[in-house]
Amino acid sequence: MYHINPACTKSILKSMPRKEIPAEMEKLKQKISETPPGIERSKFIRLYRFCERLIS
Repeated sequence: MYHINPACTKSILKSMPRKEIPAEMEKLKQKISETPPGIERSKFIRLYRFCERLIS
């Protein structure tokens, strides 16, 4: 899911049940740790922060 446009990804995340968000956050953490610094990594960090706001 994370290979598509970030706006589309956010829309998908918004439509997911809240209980599934922590699992997606774990996937994003893994992507962040595997991705070298740059634009792609920044995208994953922004999506992770977006998820934090969804569950707070």
